[in-house]
Amino acid sequence: MSFMSERVKNLVGRVGQDVTFVDRTSAYNTSTGENVHTDTETTVKGFVRKYTPRELTGGLVQQIDREVKVATDAISFTPKESDQLKIETKTYTIIAIDSVNAKNDDCLYVIQVRGNAN
Repeated sequence: MSFMSERVKNLVGRVGQDVTFVDRTSAYNTSTGENVHTDTETTVKGFVRKYTPRELTGGLVQQIDREVKVATDAISFTPKESDQLKIETKTYTIIAIDSVNAKNDDCLYVIQVRGNAN
């Protein structure tokens, strides 16, 4: 872990809110002939914000979307599109993921998530 990654992880850990990644894996059960899903939940600290009205123009971002920033070193896996993310009592789907790089070291994931319209 680099100096910058450690600093980002500590900052987000001190002032971020709980967010829970739900990583779903599937395996084929040869006995039943069905796919069996297993969800693994990982709770970490993250920064969550609503998008501004200016960011909502153009159609890529919707009003129900949120931006979540999580230190890359806070989780042991790479989040992927279609994974679920729980924020407080709501469940969101990951739409897009980007990373912030400092001195050739990814230190922060910037994740766009979308909730349901209900």
